[in-house]
Amino acid sequence: MTVVADGQERVLMVRESTVGQILIQAGVTVGPLDRVSPDTWELVHPGDTITITRGREEFIEVEKDLPFARETVHNEAIPTGEQRLAQKGEPGQVRITYRVFYADDVETERVEVRREVIQEPVNEIIVVGTQSNFASVPITGTVAYISNGNAWIMRQTSGNRRALTSWSDLDGRVFDLSPDGQHLLFTRTDKEELNSLWIVTTTVLGEAPAPLGLENLLYAEWAPDGQKFAYSTAEHTGARPGWKANNDLLLASIEPDGAIQSQELLPSSAEGAFSWWGRNYAWSPDGKYIAYARPDQIGAVDVHLKLPIRLVEFPEYNTYSDWIWTSSLSWSPDSRFIVCTIHKAVNQGIADQDSPVFDVEAIALDRSVHVRLVRDAGMWAGARWSPHVNGSESFIAYGLAQQPRESDRSRYILFIMDRDGSNSERLYPPPGEMGLTASPQIAWSPAGRQLLLIHGGNLFLLEISSGFTRQLTGDGGATLLRWQG
Repeated sequence: MTVVADGQERVLMVRESTVGQILIQAGVTVGPLDRVSPDTWELVHPGDTITITRGREEFIEVEKDLPFARETVHNEAIPTGEQRLAQKGEPGQVRITYRVFYADDVETERVEVRREVIQEPVNEIIVVGTQSNFASVPITGTVAYISNGNAWIMRQTSGNRRALTSWSDLDGRVFDLSPDGQHLLFTRTDKEELNSLWIVTTTVLGEAPAPLGLENLLYAEWAPDGQKFAYSTAEHTGARPGWKANNDLLLASIEPDGAIQSQELLPSSAEGAFSWWGRNYAWSPDGKYIAYARPDQIGAVDVHLKLPIRLVEFPEYNTYSDWIWTSSLSWSPDSRFIVCTIHKAVNQGIADQDSPVFDVEAIALDRSVHVRLVRDAGMWAGARWSPHVNGSESFIAYGLAQQPRESDRSRYILFIMDRDGSNSERLYPPPGEMGLTASPQIAWSPAGRQLLLIHGGNLFLLEISSGFTRQLTGDGGATLLRWQG
């Protein structure tokens, strides 16, 4: 037999019949990475050749550049067609560990076993002008809105608007303007966490937003006095939808040195159906209560006593997906009533959790009144109570699903009604035009005489008395808005 190993050929006279037995007789050692041909269990015949290929492996590290991405941001403060470099791109660096296999000292295989980012790349950001030619109209108070992932404000006139951020990474979970319009709370997406909470002063030109040191927020809202804010948190997870709600409620104040002082109003809880999704919250105008909405319940929290008050229960809606329906919440200006959407059972051979019926209802905080205002409005009706008009009068704006039994994907028509549900009147859009997307984004003016809404990614101003509508923006990127006096 001929044995080829370590660059040499050896001719052997043997009596054994398998490759393995022959190698033992010949005193040839085979390592765990060596390859033997034929295999050690195979029978051999006179004149055959057994070849041993010596194998070894080593791990090597290689550092490489990470390319940066290029982002385009639309900006209505720049003339149409003009482009500006807002941020220069910088490549990052990554350290890659490879397992390299050698056969007789010749590399035959290289496999990546680890990748460690040493430095993240900085994306190049190009700002493209989309300045519109819409007529500027007077604006009372301060309007804040998200467009293309950035925070913008309008003050005095619709033409007097400017961007407060340029990162294009606002996630919209928290976006709240203080009652005096001077401070904006917002959350940014975070690579390590769900998001992070930031604050910016809207009245100081060019002031840089500042982080508040809070992460993984599902909700934050200024108190009516503007001196503190409430918030709720979650745990960041790798599984969809990306978080597990704590269903807690905390009250925070910002110290002069920027530190956050928090006190607990509600402890963490897994109570109720689909508790992992989280709750919606809303401060009462008098600051004494915070309403909450669960998938199966509406209630309020007494801020002073730190006690929850259960107002109404209903069957949760089963979406058979990884999103959960939860009602919006809006208080009457006198803090006596909450207008919300209630999921209703139909009792027509359909499981309660599968019912497609959603009504707009008003509930008194003292539970003395509970009335249906709109039947079959749709799950994204998003009713919003106006501030007081003419001293004591108020109205409710709401969306009405065009296909109420398929309201999760239906478009909506914006209506307005008196606070008792009477005198319902269509506001937007005009008959024959396409309705608003689910969960219409609207905001009342401080005086309750105008409405701002988002349609097709643009802001529109509606005069309640005349029904006259003006388009204010044209970049098509608006997603959220707030309006404070």
